[in-house]
Amino acid sequence: MRVFLVSKDSRVDQVCDVFESVGDALDGKVEYWDALYDAQSQCIIAKDKVEEQISTPELTGVLLRAFKGGVWFSSSSYRVNKKTLVDMASKLVKPAPKPSKEIKLQTLKSQKISQELPVQKDPTKMPLEDKLEDVRRVYKACGEVDKRIINVRVRHLDARIERLFANSEGSLMRQVVIRTRLLIYPVAREADKVRADYITWGKTKGYEIYEETDIEELAKKPAKSAIELLGAKTPPSGEFTVIVDGQMAGIIAHESFGHGLEADQVIRDRSYLSSLVGKKVASEQATIIDSSVLPGGYGSYVFDDEGVPAKENVLVKNGVLKGFLHDRLTASVLGSEPTSSSRVESFLTRHNVRMSNTYFAPGDMSLEELLESVKHGVMLVHASFGMEDPLGGGIQCTSSKGYMIENGVLTTPLSEIALSGNVLDLLKNIDGVGKEFEVGSGTCGKGSEDYIPVGDGGGHLRIKKAIISGG
Repeated sequence: MRVFLVSKDSRVDQVCDVFESVGDALDGKVEYWDALYDAQSQCIIAKDKVEEQISTPELTGVLLRAFKGGVWFSSSSYRVNKKTLVDMASKLVKPAPKPSKEIKLQTLKSQKISQELPVQKDPTKMPLEDKLEDVRRVYKACGEVDKRIINVRVRHLDARIERLFANSEGSLMRQVVIRTRLLIYPVAREADKVRADYITWGKTKGYEIYEETDIEELAKKPAKSAIELLGAKTPPSGEFTVIVDGQMAGIIAHESFGHGLEADQVIRDRSYLSSLVGKKVASEQATIIDSSVLPGGYGSYVFDDEGVPAKENVLVKNGVLKGFLHDRLTASVLGSEPTSSSRVESFLTRHNVRMSNTYFAPGDMSLEELLESVKHGVMLVHASFGMEDPLGGGIQCTSSKGYMIENGVLTTPLSEIALSGNVLDLLKNIDGVGKEFEVGSGTCGKGSEDYIPVGDGGGHLRIKKAIISGG
């Protein structure tokens, strides 16, 4: 089992030995089993006006699963040794009620993969003091924008995630993913008015993200935006033609079709999209993709946590719904194929169908071209919040700021704006898609837990007859 896994870390051989013993304990007793070794190390540096905080947590363990009689059984342990995990495997399967419908888990091709996503500058090998100095530099640049900036919060995160996967089909896989992310949150005050904005800069890359852009100029952007918000007007309410930026486009994609197309919701009859595959659900100009192979995407990886190689999934193509996001179980139930969408936050959490990088494919229009036909409308920029109703098809996405559009020109700055309504109505009213493409970084929970790294974005979208109000 171990020969192809090349690593300078002796833990790889030790874990593979443990996996072999686990397999011996489970083979022939269950229909399927898999084991996931998870080793995460992080460096978190946070700075604000009051203090600096440094945290370097590490988390290591194994998650075992077995499938029998249509039911998943799982257990996890911090202890990565043969005795503990073989004992855990022998006690894994317990009596359980059979599901109402007999489920047979489909068999997949055995996979042999060992890959580390490349980075130019490994942050885990850098001196802590160098990172701290860069955080201080960002803090200083942001705070110097205007004397009305009363505080700045800066948070740097770099993480190294190594996962080894084995299963009863003979797969043995290893991946190493490094992510680096920067959050800048300035707070401005004038008299009794306080406003804030933020920016995140994150990639599945190394510390080179600090060198790919002018980090001090990047730090000034949210500070200038927070100052502008001090004089922003309350947005109008009602039905308008709106233009949203790439960040807002991303949160619309994530909330409108991302969660609604997670097939575990479909098999529970909790998705309004379950009967709409092959039907028109959006404007012909709308194509929505979920891709775990997007270069540099914050939600990218080599394989998912069920050992399915990463891939690009087209969710909506030219307005037509193409299919769902699947794990092995939902694909078996619905007669489809896994989409590399089964993810866990760590070995301590259960597998769920999840998004990776979800975005609107770019169009062919410049922002100027999108604006020029709008006589009286509103532009929403910088997403701050989103939520969806996967059963009823409603959505609400909030921007941290916006602008009036008058005769094709951006004019009065506006404070927080909420975009809401029925998803299908909203997406069918898209009549223009921008070519300037961006995918941001964030985390997404399933309900209120299991937060995983994701990306979302796209180009600017122009939407007719959109419903907005003050956020």
